[in-house]
Amino acid sequence: MGTATNGAASKSARTLSAEGRRGEVRFFLQRVAGGLYVEREEIPRRGLRTQQSVQFADAEHFRRWCDNDPIRFEHPLLHISLKRDADELWRSSDASET
Repeated sequence: MGTATNGAASKSARTLSAEGRRGEVRFFLQRVAGGLYVEREEIPRRGLRTQQSVQFADAEHFRRWCDNDPIRFEHPLLHISLKRDADELWRSSDASET
């Protein structure tokens, strides 16, 4: 089982990662004008590194995407932190728009 770490780049961005037996998985979240920008990177101990970039227009689509990610089972603490940090980014942006 890996450990989840969280480093805040700013109030509108977050970086999270977890390391396990098979390698590391990292997420970068940033609140942008069009919604939430997410980078997901898998860094296996062996094999090819993969990176995915997605932008979400609303929190509901992000939550569904997040709940379908295998990290939900492999790194449950990272999964919880990812959703919590994304919720904070959505709220902080919503508060600044009012």
